[in-house]
Amino acid sequence: MPLLDDEVAPPASSRDVEPSEGDRPQVRVADPITVQDPTVDALREMIHELRSKLGAAVRERDDARRELELVRKQGLASAEPAAAPKATQVPSEDLNLPEDWDALFSWAHQHFDGKIAFTSRARRVARKSVFRDIPQVASAVAMLANEYHDLLTIGGDDCRRAFDARCAELGVSIGVTGAATDNHRTAESYTATWNGKGHLMERHVQGSSSRDASRGLRIYFAQAEGVIVIGHLPTHLRNSLT
Repeated sequence: MPLLDDEVAPPASSRDVEPSEGDRPQVRVADPITVQDPTVDALREMIHELRSKLGAAVRERDDARRELELVRKQGLASAEPAAAPKATQVPSEDLNLPEDWDALFSWAHQHFDGKIAFTSRARRVARKSVFRDIPQVASAVAMLANEYHDLLTIGGDDCRRAFDARCAELGVSIGVTGAATDNHRTAESYTATWNGKGHLMERHVQGSSSRDASRGLRIYFAQAEGVIVIGHLPTHLRNSLT
């Protein structure tokens, strides 16, 4: 309705006035990065754990692939029936086990020439070591020359059972050396030079895993021309985890 000349418009209601930008209440939104949410922390921990498990699974897969490739190379997975084991072994009970390194090298040459060879580096490292149980090393070397060599060259269930029983008796096992042979920082130390050629030491005898150099036992070896070439003993070699 239009106003007459002497009428004054009533004051506007507060509900009809639009508040200015400065008069509006300010709402603070928390920074999502700074919020301490227990659920987020738990998820992060779970992701970290899953990544660790995935890394371990990948390493196990790679080791299994290397093991399979070695078995294929050595002709252990044959569909043909294995021949009867040959009488190639020297019974360990007939051997007088040596008590020092030089005696061990001479003893191995006497009994296992053509099956076992030590590189000059292996001899040098062994002589400098403080490992005490040299007869244990000799027993492991005899196992390599006897049960393990027969397993490689003859194969079959009988050889496998004899090998497993001997390992259990000695408290040792044979395993792949893993990714260290492929790592440029460690591959050289995992190479055994024999007859003028380098051979990767893709397997090792595992005894005690003690980091005490007088007790821990490893015997790293390669296979070349039907001979087990020992390139390092009795200490641990550096790998990708050490």
